[in-house]
Amino acid sequence: MSAIYNIELKARIADLTEVERVVRDSGAVYREKLIQEDHYFKCDKGRLKLRLSQPPPDELIFYKRPDVKESRESTGCRVEVDGKIFLPFLKSALEEKVVVRKERILYLLDNVRIHLDKVEGAGYFIEMEAVIESEAEEESAHSIIGGLAEKIGIKENDLIAGSYSDMA
Repeated sequence: MSAIYNIELKARIADLTEVERVVRDSGAVYREKLIQEDHYFKCDKGRLKLRLSQPPPDELIFYKRPDVKESRESTGCRVEVDGKIFLPFLKSALEEKVVVRKERILYLLDNVRIHLDKVEGAGYFIEMEAVIESEAEEESAHSIIGGLAEKIGIKENDLIAGSYSDMA
């Protein structure tokens, strides 16, 4: 199991191709394309989801994060699991709220993971997520995320406060 301490920002985008060009031109390195299916379960202390992913691994993820539009802190934990085993187990024990399906293109820029997402039934989004291990990394993450958001032309009304699960 690994702890999560991230700074993240999520925004709706109109043109995935153009945003991907800006991301690449900013020096981000392409990593992979993922097909993900996130099963969200009712959880009073935060958000709990089982992520089924192609390519693997599948993950069970718990996180807490304020629903605000600016870059925000996210904390929690994640563990790799066998989704085929865990999905029926979780469905028998907990109330499933929603399933979110998406195609994700992953880029890396320093310690920032850049997700270009096509979310089924919701549209196109960019999610920038920096894994933080020190105060210096937190300052750098805010700078990278803010600078990239500016280059892409993200406006206040493009920002998303919640989770993809809130859009379903």
